[in-house]
Amino acid sequence: MRSKGNAKSRKMSGRARKRKKTSRKVAGLLAACFLLFLAAVYVGGILYFSNHFFFNTRINGQDFSLHTVEEAQFGLHNHIEQYQLKIIDHENNIHIIQARDISLAFQENDEIAELLNQQRAMEWPASFLSANHTEISFLLEFERTLLEQIIRNFPFVTSEQVMPMNAHSIFDGTKFVIAPEIPGTAIDLEWLSAAIHQAIKNLEEELRLYPLDVLLQPETTADCSLLAAKIERLNSYLSASITYNMREQVVVDGGLIYTWLEIDDQYHVTLLEERVHQWVAEFANLYNTRGTTRTLVTPRGRTTQVTGGEYGWWINQEETANALVAHIRAGDILYKEPVYFINGTGAEHSFTDWGTTFIQVDLTEQHMWYIVNGQVVFETPVITGLPGRSPTPQGVYFILYTERDSILRGPPDPETGEYQWESHVSYWMPITWCGIGLHDAIWQVNGFGGQLYRTHGSQGCINLSLSAASELFHMITPFTPVVVHY
Repeated sequence: MRSKGNAKSRKMSGRARKRKKTSRKVAGLLAACFLLFLAAVYVGGILYFSNHFFFNTRINGQDFSLHTVEEAQFGLHNHIEQYQLKIIDHENNIHIIQARDISLAFQENDEIAELLNQQRAMEWPASFLSANHTEISFLLEFERTLLEQIIRNFPFVTSEQVMPMNAHSIFDGTKFVIAPEIPGTAIDLEWLSAAIHQAIKNLEEELRLYPLDVLLQPETTADCSLLAAKIERLNSYLSASITYNMREQVVVDGGLIYTWLEIDDQYHVTLLEERVHQWVAEFANLYNTRGTTRTLVTPRGRTTQVTGGEYGWWINQEETANALVAHIRAGDILYKEPVYFINGTGAEHSFTDWGTTFIQVDLTEQHMWYIVNGQVVFETPVITGLPGRSPTPQGVYFILYTERDSILRGPPDPETGEYQWESHVSYWMPITWCGIGLHDAIWQVNGFGGQLYRTHGSQGCINLSLSAASELFHMITPFTPVVVHY
């Protein structure tokens, strides 16, 4: 029993081994067939892709997968015939340039064939997993004159355009500041044309103008350091402030100095000194009082006018202008008086510039007053120059000096050379260098005042009694103003 069972078991084990061996043969045969199939597919792929582009092949953005060179070129012809460029302007308006509008055409060349020749056919399986994007330069032909005409007729080109404005200096009334640039809306046709030409050459389908610099741009912007330096240089001329203390304060500052500057395109600054001198001349004419007509009221309440004389404010225009130019160049800030001629000043800056202490001689009333701080402290009748022969000149003068026991002389005789007359006076108070002054006149025995001057008038001087001349002589000092009027 035991031997029969073992024999049966051995018989069954042999069959299993036989089946297993057969399975291995079948599996091996199938594997060999599959490998043979893969090899055939791989070899077939090599043969196929020797004249076809790989999977995932895009040339200049167009899909040429599994295309031959002829098919690719044919596809390019069709693509170019249907090509159009969409231009989106700054206001998002769309403008179309179509291939037929510019006679766009593709000129066949060897670049596509060369691209295929560079393709390694044995590597074709890898094209399933990786993209092959290539950019090549097509030889495209189009009518440039037609394209330029289209560009120039775009509405955003033909519409009214605002030219850009550079950042520049402006005067705000006190100093120069930077006015920022203004972009404007004017199109840079050269730049626009170049961008469109390039887009067509690349067969781009859309061109947005907004990110491109197709607008004419300002050459100088507000953050330009060179402009800031120029502004600083300009303002260096405006930093001065010179205040003249006249009847009111007259200020020469940046607002006025600005009108005296000449600035070229390179911001080179020239101070026009002739304009400074012109302004000083106008300034002097306004505030000079020497020789002008002034209105006054006599102590008796009569309002009158006086013109002429050698007393008053008298500005030395040349020296004042030269000093002002120097102050401007130095950027000085100061309060000052203009430069006056010698003895070209007054007691105060007013229309009655002699102030409140002065001698007043009324030629009409033949009377004189000495007024101190606005109050009459002395008065006396006088005799003035003989009318028609040697009248006393009216005007505002000042006591040049005072002298005791002086000899007054008339003009010399043309024939003898001797003085026509000589007179001794005890108190001499001249007001002009040509011999007009106040003095005692003991020869006026008929008295003083009234109408005596019409018959007993002087040689032009103001005659006083001896006592009046003495009293006045001891009250006054040189440079005391003398107002002589009718």
